[in-house]
Amino acid sequence: MRCTNCGSLAIDFADSQAVCSACGVVLEESQIVSDITFAENTAGGAVVQGSYLGADQVRARTSGPGFRGSSAGESRECTIANARWNINRMATARGVPAHVAERALRFFQLALDGGATTASGAQPKNFVLGRKSDYTVASCLYVACRMAKTTHMLIDFADVIQVNVFVLGRSYLRLLRVLNLQMPLIDPSFYISRFAALLEFGDETQRVVTDATRLVTRFKMDWMVEGRRPAGICGACLLLAARMNHFRRSVTEIVQVVKIADVTLRKRLEEFKSTPSGQLTIEDFRSVWLEEEHNPPAFSRARIPKKDVRSVDSGAPAQPEEPLRSDIDQLADQATEQEINSYLQQEDVQALDHDLAKQERQRVERAKLKHAAETPAAPAETPRSNEELTDLDEAELDSFILTDEEVKIKERVWMEFNKDYLEAALARQLKLEADQKAGIAPAPRSRKRQKPRDGSTAPTNSAAESAKQMMQQKRWSRRINYDVLNSLFPSNKDKDSGGVAAPDTAHSALPAEEEDEDEEEDDNDDDDDEEGHTTKRARSTNDWMRLSGLASHADDEEDHLDDAAAYADDNNDAW
Repeated sequence: MRCTNCGSLAIDFADSQAVCSACGVVLEESQIVSDITFAENTAGGAVVQGSYLGADQVRARTSGPGFRGSSAGESRECTIANARWNINRMATARGVPAHVAERALRFFQLALDGGATTASGAQPKNFVLGRKSDYTVASCLYVACRMAKTTHMLIDFADVIQVNVFVLGRSYLRLLRVLNLQMPLIDPSFYISRFAALLEFGDETQRVVTDATRLVTRFKMDWMVEGRRPAGICGACLLLAARMNHFRRSVTEIVQVVKIADVTLRKRLEEFKSTPSGQLTIEDFRSVWLEEEHNPPAFSRARIPKKDVRSVDSGAPAQPEEPLRSDIDQLADQATEQEINSYLQQEDVQALDHDLAKQERQRVERAKLKHAAETPAAPAETPRSNEELTDLDEAELDSFILTDEEVKIKERVWMEFNKDYLEAALARQLKLEADQKAGIAPAPRSRKRQKPRDGSTAPTNSAAESAKQMMQQKRWSRRINYDVLNSLFPSNKDKDSGGVAAPDTAHSALPAEEEDEDEEEDDNDDDDDEEGHTTKRARSTNDWMRLSGLASHADDEEDHLDDAAAYADDNNDAW
């Protein structure tokens, strides 16, 4: 070893120090020897003494790699492995390069260590502990993208982890404070190419990008970029550049691509409109570059006069005051009034006023004559005047007529709006012509014919006849005796007598003995107060079931006739 001070080779290695014997300069001190040593175990084999300590490890691993199913490694290693997997997943989803993802992993390891040491010398706390790992991983990946100046935004990573961008923004700002990082300002021109590709300008994409980048530079000169989000600046510049190159892109399309609010976009456009560059034409803006800078928008907003806020405690009613107007506005109003008065004094205007007054008088006279007439008559047509109207000024009428250029623009707009319909109609026409040339006849359209109404049924005089006709046309069930329906509705003779319709001839001949028995049962039912009504109601229900044919059979015809007679007697007693 040679002395770095005097170049002497007399070096004294004593007490773990390297001291030059000639000049006394301490070359080395506190030497640590990390040589590999070997020892012999009980079986006579060689064993390496010591252990390996990695750069990201806190302590040496004393045990083996672990058995199957056990956790190999400490918790820190597992956390870093999970973070590496999440970073690679997000980077793949958003197209982040591999070296940027590796840098994001380094930032995550710094956050895992707690960031920079505090001023008091105390070890900082772990930033990852107590927070969701997705928030920390996304923040680290966005920090790496900002350092590498890629075209990724914070909202892109917020979409991947499905979280609000403002929640992720809070985690990102805290990470910057912990790691003590100073992030560079974002240049909005980085995102111009990305958003222009999504708007589909075709071959004119590069020209639109060039104009939008020039607009961004102009925004910087006019102090419109500082303190604003780059998405709003990019949206306004792309909208203006698209209109400059004759592309019709609406505010809604720009908002969906740039992911900002339409109010923000309109504010940026209003701010650019108030600048001198906003008053230039398209050709002048592309060829002329203004060297002077415009004041920031905050200056112009501060100069707007605010309303005088009076104290409520004073109790004095607020009197409406006239707004303050500058001398220039007053002079402009006076000049306008003088010009109007001088124009009204012209002979053409006075003649036109005279004609209007004459027409008004004629209209009033016609109205009076029409009102005085006894019968209203159709107004006679006013004869057309044969006077020459060459002296009238038709400039206002000519303004309503479109020029050739305006007609082309309107036609282009109409074609763009109805593009899908026109393409579909053209495709149908071409297909029809091709089928006609090939001899293929178009298939006739089959129309559903309505069935004629049934006119065979004659009008009926009662509900019973209508029910019978309906039952004849539509038989609903085979288990119902439809012949019994004749006894449900009273006939015309029974209506006159006030009685109930009798059953058919086969059912009308009832034995006298059964009628007497039924009358005795009815008398017994009338003597009972509450039980009689209940018995009659229950019996009437059962008889109704039998009478409707729900419980009828062919082998108990006699019982059916008895029940029908009893039901008729019960109804006579109840009515």
